Amino acid sequence: MGGGINCHLGKLPDYKGLYPVVRTLMNNEKYLFSTTHFMDKKFDSAKIIAEIKINTVNKNIIKIYEKIHKLNFKLICKSLGLVFSNKANKKTLRKKNKVLYPNPKIIDVLKFKYLR
Repeated sequence: MGGGINCHLGKLPDYKGLYPVVRTLMNNEKYLFSTTHFMDKKFDSAKIIAEIKINTVNKNIIKIYEKIHKLNFKLICKSLGLVFSNKANKKTLRKKNKVLYPNPKIIDVLKFKYLR
């Protein structure tokens, strides 16, 4: 496996691509996922190593980003440990690839900044 690993702020493959946090909030999902995965030639499409989820009850996007980035440090450390010990969960990425929402506009982002 070439390349490296990536930490993506969305559930893969449902929220692959740009702005997964905003798209998750726009879809009123109960949880936001952050996923580490191996990298290959395609974006957000290689095998998943690990993932974490947080509750999206608080729709304030600033607080959500603060929380997910704190948890991502632990997720990345865990993922690196799994990779280096050859215990990475090299499961194939889920096949479904639906577009749950187009890329958001700035007004969509601002809606979540001022809630709560």
